[in-house]
Amino acid sequence: MQNKSFFVRDESNHEIIHPTSSAVGPWDPSMMHGRVLCGLVVQGAEEKLASIDEIDLYQAARVTVDMFRFPAMKPLKILTEIVRDGKRIKVIDVHVMSVNDDQIIEIVKGSVVWLLKTEDTKGKVWMPDEWNFTPPSKDLPFFDEATLDNPGHQNPIWETLDPETGKQFQLNNQTEKNGPKTAWIRETHDFIENEETSSLLRVAQVADYANPLANLSNIGLEYINVDVTLYLQRNPISEWIGVETLYHGASMGVSVGSMNIYDSNGRIGMSTVAGLAQTKSMK
Repeated sequence: MQNKSFFVRDESNHEIIHPTSSAVGPWDPSMMHGRVLCGLVVQGAEEKLASIDEIDLYQAARVTVDMFRFPAMKPLKILTEIVRDGKRIKVIDVHVMSVNDDQIIEIVKGSVVWLLKTEDTKGKVWMPDEWNFTPPSKDLPFFDEATLDNPGHQNPIWETLDPETGKQFQLNNQTEKNGPKTAWIRETHDFIENEETSSLLRVAQVADYANPLANLSNIGLEYINVDVTLYLQRNPISEWIGVETLYHGASMGVSVGSMNIYDSNGRIGMSTVAGLAQTKSMK
């Protein structure tokens, strides 16, 4: 990754993290991006499970993120609690709190279900066909501004490749392309400055991409998602994460969208979002 991050820890209190300008979302300059809110939930859950030295024994099979308040560009604190501590199933609830002067307000609530890793069953189970796109080279250098297809869009917070052409593109420039969409995505930023970004944290951020991938119309993105649910059978093993439109449906201003998620070895899970109609497009 490049030397950029979405958050920095407070020098005097490491439990407090501050969003950088890279964490801004597309809807409002004072609002954090949904993808980093997903990352915050996983950041908290991983730290909690690691504290009891069991993180390598379990797979995060489901990550749910409910975004029910305006995520202002304010300092944050992550609170966690283990609500189920079984041998095969552990559940960690995560509360992302906005710290504004003397007020502490919950802006995001998340939950991560961890399942004990064992062995696959012996029977044969039907699975849908997977895409057959070749993953990008792991040695592919990061793009610079001169290579972008949208001049003036500086410091993209992720990189996107078209699986069919292998060329870099931006989804909001694909409004004329009708039908299911596909992309390879690679993170360009560390999540927290000077801290390693885990594979689970990377795919949690990509999970938010289900909103634009499934809900982009011929005139732009007109739905803002209020949640993300990510299902995984395993974590990605490659930096590049593939996404593929799975479903879109909408009625009376409410949308549901979902996408398949891949790594270099095949499909690893899916993510789903619910959204509200917005008047502002992403163009």
